[in-house]
This record gives sequence, C-alpha cells and structure tokens, in this order.
Amino acid sequence: KQVPIFIFGTPESKVRSDTGRGWLDNWKLDFRVSFAWFLMLGACIAVEVCLLLPAMKGLDWTSTCGLDVLGNVFGVPAQEGVCSAPGQKGSFKCVTCLASVSVGWALVILGSLVDIYFVFYLAAALVGSTMGHRRDLNDLKNKSLPIDLREHVGREALLFEKTFGPGWQEIWRTMVKSLLRESLISPKQAEWLVRAAGISMNSEAALTHRERSQKPIHLTCFPGLAAERLAFFF
Repeated sequence: KQVPIFIFGTPESKVRSDTGRGWLDNWKLDFRVSFAWFLMLGACIAVEVCLLLPAMKGLDWTSTCGLDVLGNVFGVPAQEGVCSAPGQKGSFKCVTCLASVSVGWALVILGSLVDIYFVFYLAAALVGSTMGHRRDLNDLKNKSLPIDLREHVGREALLFEKTFGPGWQEIWRTMVKSLLRESLISPKQAEWLVRAAGISMNSEAALTHRERSQKPIHLTCFPGLAAERLAFFF
C-alpha cells in the first residue's frame, strides 16, 4: 500500500483529547500547574527581597571600602574607607575589604539562583503530605496494625471487596502464593494467611465456619520483608 487506509470508528481517548476533546480538563491542569509555579516564584522573590538583600544593605565597595568605582554616575558622594586613604588602594586591607564585599554579593546572587529548589522541595513536601493524608496513605509500612480479612466484617476485607469486587479472596490467595513461592513465608504461615480470609490454599471453595480462622492477622509474627509487602498493600 502506498496510501493510508481510512478506518471509520471512534478513536482512542488520547487521540480525541489531542484533537480537541477534553481541552477543558487539559486547560484546568495547565492552569493549576502554572499557578503553583507562580506561587513558588513569588515566594522566591519574597525571600530575596525580605531576607537576602537586606542582609547586604550598606555593604558595597564605595560605602564599606571607600573605593569610588563609578564616580558620580549614581550621584553618590565619595566615601572614606580603607581604600580611599593615600597609598592604600593596593594594600592588604583594601584587597581584603573588596574581596569580602565581593564574596558577600556573590553569595547573595548564588542564593537567588538556588532558592527556587528549596522552595520547590518545601512545597512538594507540604502538598504531598496533604494529598497523602487525604488519600489515607499514612502508615503504609506499619507492621503493627492488624489486618482483618473477615468477610463483610473486617476493615481490610471491605476495602478489598470495594476495590476488586466479590472475587477479592482469589487475589489474596495469589498474593500469599507469591510470597510462598519466593520463600518469604513458610507453608504454615501461608495456610494461616489464606484461612484468615475464609479460603484454603488449593481449593476455591470457602471454608466452613469451624475451619475458618476468625482472628485478625498480626504482621509482626511474619518475616520482615513479607510483612512490609502486605502492610504496604493496605
């Protein structure tokens, strides 16, 4: 074929967004990103104006060292200093004063260039912490919290069912088998984990009430890596 073939149908969502659909959502996202950067840049300017520049107030070659470099360009009268004394322009005191003032202003300029990184990391930490707290992402690897997989009763069982539907127990069995396959838990521990969800290792049929373990799972009883993986999942 030397020419493209036109296929009739509905293009995928990404193509529709690029061709005009979904432009409002893209505009909102771009606006939020631009507004966030505007706030961070404003914070940087505030830090420079209120903190960095006042720290160097009155420190310049003319006022501090008495070196009249620009003359009457800015209308500032000549000042007396270590460099204005006769025969002191190339002396150790004059060079030391000039170097100190130059290094001070160099630090101010360097600080104004890198403060955006500190403001960005601070904003990312604050916004990320807030978003994580709102999404209940606290204590992701806290192994001290029990896992209650009792069907229609336990908190984790309800979260499992809400996320994966009524077949969540099969997903739990697969997770446990994966840990057993990697030798992170023993066969006895694997059997204990699946029984806590009301199922068995090799059968998809639910256990009877007598066989079912109704106690929550305490991850502190399991090896560290396996406990962290299970805790991170919840």
